[in-house]
Amino acid sequence: MALEAIGIAVLGLVLAPDVATWQLVVILFAYGIGVGFATAQLTNLILAEVPLRRSGQASGIQSTSRQVGSALGTAVIGTILSVVFLSSTTDRLDVGDVPEPERQAVIDTVERSGGAALEGLHAGGASTAVATEVDAAFVDGARTAALAASGFVLLGLVAALRLPRVTPPSR
Repeated sequence: MALEAIGIAVLGLVLAPDVATWQLVVILFAYGIGVGFATAQLTNLILAEVPLRRSGQASGIQSTSRQVGSALGTAVIGTILSVVFLSSTTDRLDVGDVPEPERQAVIDTVERSGGAALEGLHAGGASTAVATEVDAAFVDGARTAALAASGFVLLGLVAALRLPRVTPPSR
């Protein structure tokens, strides 16, 4: 989980509109190794004290809990991304020389569509300066979301380290 948290935190720190693909690949590779190590041990940890006759039930509960946690985590991190993206877009367009009607149209588009707005802005829906600011705002949101995700993983790591050590029951 430490490798997972570090991978996400580094991702949040290096994100930029012009970040090189190879950098993302290296960071996400390290993150993926951390996820693989953590996930592989999760079932063992959960089933360590469960009698064999109840292992099916416990495994089902663990799987359901993991799926619910993934859905809630995705919702929370996605909300952080969306809120920061919109807020940063508004802030960045407030300080520029963007005419009010264009500024409001871009903000409304970002609010309605989230990250899907980026492609349309680059395809000619906005000036280069506006598209650049919206790209930077999206990176602000992604960076904040990544750092928040890293914090959540670190909390999980601390909780896991506080679990008591047990000896598995003989089966």
